[in-house]
Amino acid sequence: MALWKVIVKKGGNVNGMKLEAGMSVEVSTKSTSDPIKYGDGMDAIADAFSSKYGFDCRKFRSINMQYQLESKKLYMDVTKENLNILIAKLNGFKHNYSKPIYNPMEQFVDYVSTKEIVHSKIIATLLNPSGEHGLGMDFLLKFLKKILIKVPNISTPNKLNGFEPDISDVKIFTEKTIRNSRRIDILLMAIIGGVKQAIIIENKLNDAVYQPNQLEDYRSEYSNYKTNVVCIHRVDKNEQKPTGADIIIFAHDVANMIDESIKGHQGESIDNLKSYSSYLKNISKQNIIMDNAKIILNSDLTADDFSFIHSLVDAYGQLPRAYAQHLKDMVTQCGYALEASIPTRYDNYCYIWNEDYNNAKPFWVAIGFSQDSVSFYVVSDDKHGWTEVEQSKFAQSLGFEKSSTDQEGTWYKASSDFVLSFQEQGKPDFDVIMKKVKEILAKIHDTKKPS
Repeated sequence: MALWKVIVKKGGNVNGMKLEAGMSVEVSTKSTSDPIKYGDGMDAIADAFSSKYGFDCRKFRSINMQYQLESKKLYMDVTKENLNILIAKLNGFKHNYSKPIYNPMEQFVDYVSTKEIVHSKIIATLLNPSGEHGLGMDFLLKFLKKILIKVPNISTPNKLNGFEPDISDVKIFTEKTIRNSRRIDILLMAIIGGVKQAIIIENKLNDAVYQPNQLEDYRSEYSNYKTNVVCIHRVDKNEQKPTGADIIIFAHDVANMIDESIKGHQGESIDNLKSYSSYLKNISKQNIIMDNAKIILNSDLTADDFSFIHSLVDAYGQLPRAYAQHLKDMVTQCGYALEASIPTRYDNYCYIWNEDYNNAKPFWVAIGFSQDSVSFYVVSDDKHGWTEVEQSKFAQSLGFEKSSTDQEGTWYKASSDFVLSFQEQGKPDFDVIMKKVKEILAKIHDTKKPS
């Protein structure tokens, strides 16, 4: 099934009917084919114009529709069959990734003219066991393992188990100048297992192109060392290693190294490292999105396929509202001793309350949905004459802290324990949500008004 908007292209008198440019109707058809071009929807179009403008349908059907009208597809049924057909046409399209997460660091880095240097300095610092990050050798060891260098005296990948790794005389350089005025982005020199090693890191996180013989020149500069040339790219594009490279790693690989390295560490610097890790992950995700767009650009998708994509995007955008409505229906139709509503101001939220709100306590539960998560709040108003201080103390005793105040009332947000992500399973588990709602309402019932 498809929904069409049929528009009068040019005005005039046709068979006694005065048509004006811009007149339009919406009609649905069982077929996804153009209803004017193939004539499958002409009866529906005639009836729609007759109903809206009072035309004689029989006269209207005699109009040369090809020249007088145009149709635009507004909607196409989102079925699994249509989706599978579309995916089959988009060879290489990646859909198994999470969306980028907001990170203010992106604005900072993206406005730095020499972005490559920024990444090089950060990564170089992480590789330095004496760096201010406080990770010691943890990141260095994760890096060496990734580029396939075995370090003696380490019995397991993630634990030293009392053994000191056989690494000494570690030196880190950024923008190291060599012959021919070439500069190595990051140079790691160390004695590993008694062997002098030079690990040359070429940073391509800004997607810069390789220069002729670039990596070979780097390697020849340190021919007296055991050398490893590592290239860091933004995203995996299944491309061949550049000439002279031993291994390619990617932004998400560096992010994973950071995530593994910071386990067991605490401090303000750890939060900063998490932020940088998040930024690197976003780099990968954003590039995947652009690569997907290029696949669409170069595909042989039809107008129907693009209509389906638009329909899918539109439907996805409405999911939070659909989730909220489903929860309301679940409450009102399944025999719960509860009441529920969808507020006009926030139609992706569902409000749920019980007799406590009606009789004694000015609190209800608000459940807010996004495309991939659900958050829980308690909201209060002045219905029963509680002071602001009393409301705040009561909410705190439930485990909720004040978030904001608006026309609905005062909002108290729960801890992260009451923020559920359903990204992996795709859709929310409404039984789990209802269980949490009941838990909160039970706490409201059992908790006394502050004195």
